[in-house]
Amino acid sequence: DEMNTEGIKNIQASLILPSVMQNMNHEPIRIHGRTHDSLQHYPLIEHSEANFNGFQVYISQRTASLHELNLGDPLDVLIANETYTFFISGIVPNDGIFYNDTTAQFHLIVPHETLASILTIDPLFNVAFANGSTSDLQASIQAFNDANEHFRASAVYEEDIVEQMVSGQRNIFYVMLGFVLLVSMIILYGSFKLIITERTLVIGTFFSQGATKNDVKRVLYIESLLYGLFGGILGVLFGVLLLFIAHRFTSPLYAYGIYEPFSFNLFFILYALIFSVGFSLLSCYIPIRKIGQYQVRDVILGQLENQKSLKKRSFFVGLSCITLATIIVFFFDSLATTLAPLLLILGLVGLLLIYPYMLSFFIKRIFKRLYGRVSFTALSMNNVRTSRALRGNISILIIALIAVLSVISLGKGTERIVTEAYTTLHFDIMVENIQTNDPQTRTAIMNDLKSNPLVKADTINEKATAFGTSNGHYASVEAINPHIFESLLSYLDFTQTDGSNAIKTLHDETKNHAIIAASTASRLNLEKGDETPLTINGITQTYTITGIVDGKLWMSGDFFMINIERYKSVHLMHNATIYFMTTEDATLVVDDFKEQFKNYGALVMTHDEMQQLNQEQNQMMFNILNYFSLFAVIVGAFGAINNMFISFLQRKKEFAVLQSIGGTSYQTRKLLCFESIFTILFSALIVSTFMYLHIKIMSKVAANVGLPLDISFVFGDVLPFILLSIAIYLIATIPLLYKSRHLSIIQEMRFE
Repeated sequence: DEMNTEGIKNIQASLILPSVMQNMNHEPIRIHGRTHDSLQHYPLIEHSEANFNGFQVYISQRTASLHELNLGDPLDVLIANETYTFFISGIVPNDGIFYNDTTAQFHLIVPHETLASILTIDPLFNVAFANGSTSDLQASIQAFNDANEHFRASAVYEEDIVEQMVSGQRNIFYVMLGFVLLVSMIILYGSFKLIITERTLVIGTFFSQGATKNDVKRVLYIESLLYGLFGGILGVLFGVLLLFIAHRFTSPLYAYGIYEPFSFNLFFILYALIFSVGFSLLSCYIPIRKIGQYQVRDVILGQLENQKSLKKRSFFVGLSCITLATIIVFFFDSLATTLAPLLLILGLVGLLLIYPYMLSFFIKRIFKRLYGRVSFTALSMNNVRTSRALRGNISILIIALIAVLSVISLGKGTERIVTEAYTTLHFDIMVENIQTNDPQTRTAIMNDLKSNPLVKADTINEKATAFGTSNGHYASVEAINPHIFESLLSYLDFTQTDGSNAIKTLHDETKNHAIIAASTASRLNLEKGDETPLTINGITQTYTITGIVDGKLWMSGDFFMINIERYKSVHLMHNATIYFMTTEDATLVVDDFKEQFKNYGALVMTHDEMQQLNQEQNQMMFNILNYFSLFAVIVGAFGAINNMFISFLQRKKEFAVLQSIGGTSYQTRKLLCFESIFTILFSALIVSTFMYLHIKIMSKVAANVGLPLDISFVFGDVLPFILLSIAIYLIATIPLLYKSRHLSIIQEMRFE
């Protein structure tokens, strides 16, 4: 009654308590004390004739199904250290508070009056849910907090916190998407070259009938637009189908047959179609523009010159790009992190510009030595040097292989650093999610642990994680025991530039001191010595920044650290996670601790169990990165097939000349096979020489997007993908071998 409703509306009050189910498997539960008139949001699927009062309870349909419960069944619930028996009088849908019900943890609704009487309190509430009275949620929250001294409102869903949690992964996906788009652009470029090459005689006919070059260009541009439009429509349809499937299988409660409603922004379809058309037009611009350089007579006679000499200018531009990228990466560390995406492009562009000249220089000298001994091998190697289409294949393979190597190295680097973080977390047993925030109960738990002969008392450590705000920006908070935290976690280095240890500034639990991560300092524009407000649990306190540390990947590298006693006394939060070492083998005594904490609904795990669980949780991201690698390989294969056909069409006359002077179809096919082998071999050699620099750049890219990883290249990790690339490329040669059998010498040499 004392609460001022300024800023809020549609209030739904509850008396919520964490508890434990006694007559089942000690599952942790949350009890919601509700008045009868508030239950209109939960239409009953089944109910008894009894009114909702006394020791009645409502459960969700999923809980009833999972635990084989029916109307009238008893539930023994621990409340205030006493066991009370409630009887099921209603089963409701899995909506609202019941949405996240699982086998191990679920919710109950009991009469508010009954719960209040058990606790011997007046009919009061401890939690209220409401809507903001204005469209600006933060303004509504601020209005409520300004109008109330003893009540605090906060957002149920903190978008900034979720954004921060997923931003690093999302940015990595964008980098990988960039590789795929680059490969795709080269493929479309090659496709239009193939279209124009195959239509040379048709274009010549147009010219002979009076069509201008602009007329032909216009036709091809319209075709490109239609390719983008129809491809976009098919892509959207297929994409929505994939999204629907992914949505179903990644719903948090998929195992229980419960799915979030499938929806997405319909404007994304429009954006996708615009992108598809624009991407198609951009990719075909250069091949179509080159029609303006054609001589009409040569087009009509099919005598276009397909071989073009390499220009040293490209070599020097590429060399400058690679040199600049190398200097910045190895000598300007902070600048390299800031410019990482640009350095990635510089390095790749430099490689694509420089390798044709280096390849030509290398092959010319080998060709002279091999030609008299293994003529066809030498000819196929020389064809790789002179054919722009085959060099295009090398470019596609280079990009595809670099994409694969980048993704796998990044994934393995993340996996390695996560494992390292948990390896440096020193404890035997962890106890979390203790279902009480009562300080007396927490003190009793700690005293029991200190007197337990299975526990090394001097290693007991409490650590709590909370999300709050600082000057309106999200803040991830770690509340620690600074006296022994370094012995718990050796992953972080708290040494400051002046040689002092920042964590010692948190020892005095009477002072509002905080240590922050370097990325937090950068994001909030804070320096050592600054003061900043920190709001946790609706309570704001000003803290002085006494240290800035490299957060690495701990808490995503973005956090505040405060003394856990300040966390308890100022912000009234007591439910921390407990870590400790045991006097016996942890795997042998963990069950004893599970028995000890069963009445609190706590989760008890050994160090190895927690590390395994974390790796399993991160496995989805690693799998997605692997799918990107596979996708890059498959997309690259389409590009390689396109370029191989272009190369064959452009050199049909050469093959005809070869056969006219005594060459056989077998020798032509042999030549094509050797070309494919050399294309793969040269691509692998080029990527190998560039990989050291590229991995260094990728480390900077990872740091730029919030994942400070020291990425290393492990050949065994990427070998399966390299072998897959080689297999796909060699298989793509088979259609050409078949096509070469039907080569007509007269048709190809009719103008000679």
